[in-house]
Amino acid sequence: MAGSDSSSNSDLVKLGFLDVRPRMGYFPHVLAKSGELTVRAVSRAMNNSLGLWGERPLFRPDGSHYLEPRNGKIVEDFALWGLDANQKYLYQRATVGPDPSFKMFISANTPVEVLKRTYEHFDEGGEDAGSVPYFGDYIGYVCDWISDLRWTLIPLEGEIGWSIFAGALHESALVAKVRAEFKRKQIPLAHLVEGVGRLTWIEEPIDK
Repeated sequence: MAGSDSSSNSDLVKLGFLDVRPRMGYFPHVLAKSGELTVRAVSRAMNNSLGLWGERPLFRPDGSHYLEPRNGKIVEDFALWGLDANQKYLYQRATVGPDPSFKMFISANTPVEVLKRTYEHFDEGGEDAGSVPYFGDYIGYVCDWISDLRWTLIPLEGEIGWSIFAGALHESALVAKVRAEFKRKQIPLAHLVEGVGRLTWIEEPIDK
């Protein structure tokens, strides 16, 4: 039932975020059923082509195949996602996951300096240096990046079939704009609210 606090809905928080109190739930956000329609709705609301961080674009402007740098950091070339051929591939990947790696949809026009920051963590020393991060690590890192990214659409972990669109703390209006586009397309929505020692998943009614 929409708006219910059922145990199955509460389990979605743990399944999707691998945490019962994910940091991202405290940023302006909306949860939406994953799929091509959802990705296209974000692109339309943002009036912007999207790129898929965590994967490489397939093509160069001349139509040849793109090979990512050996270090795996796609920075200057991230803008290649804006090419029509790469946008077609991106929409085919609209339901990425479940996957032990991490993917997020961001603006294809994300500035180079912002993209560089998304790799800084892996260049730093410390006990995690050289280890392979997984979804639960990355979704925490994004909370540190989001002030520069402004917004992101992240397919959640597991097979729950949902994504979170989140914005920086000062981007509530932007999130509201995307939410309105989701509702216009009648995409099932939900949001997280503070519960007892955890965040609770609340599904929203679909407008008839």
